[in-house]
Amino acid sequence: MNTIKDVIPSVIGELAKKRPQEMDIAYLWQRISGSVKGSRVAEMKNGTLTVLVDSSARKMVLFRKRQELLEELQNKVPTIKTIYFKVGSV
Repeated sequence: MNTIKDVIPSVIGELAKKRPQEMDIAYLWQRISGSVKGSRVAEMKNGTLTVLVDSSARKMVLFRKRQELLEELQNKVPTIKTIYFKVGSV
């Protein structure tokens, strides 16, 4: 059985590997969605990019542009399979 002392370095290493990708996706989203303010990346999980938006009206605007945005994102991050927009705190 591994001790905490043995497990912590590998856990921290895995988190460090994931964090840069999350930062890159957030930066990429801001660049691609440039003219649309009031949104931010919440998470990337199982190929789904969840984007928080500040209003249902903004959600509809982005939903109409979803395919275009998805294609641009996939050019840089092929693991993104879909975008989910959710109204929340930005």
